[in-house]
Amino acid sequence: MNQIVLTFDYELFLGAHSGTAQKCLLEPTSAILQILKEHNATGIFFIDASYLLHLVAQRHPDFEKVRAQIIEMAKAGHDFGLHLHPQWLDAVPLNGNEWTFKTHERYRLQSLGERERGALIASGKEMIEEIVQQVCPAYKVQAFRAGGWCVQPFQELKNHMLSQGLHYDFSVRPGIANNDNEQAAYDFTKAPQEKDYWRFENDPCLPQELGKFFEVPMTSVKISGRTLLKNYFQMRRSARCGDGQGLRKPKPLAKQILRLLLSELRSSTLDLASVDLVMKQLKKGRQKKRLFQVWVHHPKLWTAKTHQALKTLLLETKTLSFSDVKRIVSA
Repeated sequence: MNQIVLTFDYELFLGAHSGTAQKCLLEPTSAILQILKEHNATGIFFIDASYLLHLVAQRHPDFEKVRAQIIEMAKAGHDFGLHLHPQWLDAVPLNGNEWTFKTHERYRLQSLGERERGALIASGKEMIEEIVQQVCPAYKVQAFRAGGWCVQPFQELKNHMLSQGLHYDFSVRPGIANNDNEQAAYDFTKAPQEKDYWRFENDPCLPQELGKFFEVPMTSVKISGRTLLKNYFQMRRSARCGDGQGLRKPKPLAKQILRLLLSELRSSTLDLASVDLVMKQLKKGRQKKRLFQVWVHHPKLWTAKTHQALKTLLLETKTLSFSDVKRIVSA
């Protein structure tokens, strides 16, 4: 049975409107937790702490609801990592339950000044730990995933990560790059595609034997255009739970279908994926004979079909906890 690390990015949308905590976080995550419990499975939840800090600053009632769900995760034995979308510093109320953003210029951590960047990393980590320690008093957050995968240039984060004990990064998508816009750009084309993990020092794409950090990358798999096109038609009538809008504008339908005719290197994910696509990704990962695969899902993209896809994935795999990952990569 294959071993997987099942990760979840616990966040709202970051486009014209954020969506509500109820539909993007609380409802889909409740369904996820129930399925994980039924299969005795564990996950790592990367909590967007910049969102939590914003709720506290605004004295918004959603904070207590989200806090209660994180406590529920902790009681169930799940793990946590730090996730940060700094553009929450520019969020303004849209209505009683949603937000919009004055600008997207602070989308990535590196867009902040040195002092502001360090303060956000420190306060975000402290926020998550304060909540989780209500259940696990000694719990320390040691895992990190950059918002929008924007971990580059890492040198601008390095000292803050070291000072906060964040030695395990989960941001790299080997072989994949995004150059759609400057704020959300990343380039992981030089990262090893055949390694399960590696140490690094200044560049998460460059393994370094004595590096102080560990990179635990997403599992990259190449999926045929035929499979992606089939998935498109299987999923197009399956409405997502999340009620917000993403940063990227949807492309015209003709261009979407044309893109789906080509093979694509992608991260193993449950996002808008049918059972067929999930099983294809799992099979492709198995062919690489890895110690474990790293998968991602965003609860805000949960659909009725994702429910069955997650169940099917868990029937075919064994999930690893963060402690399991630490033991393997530190051996």
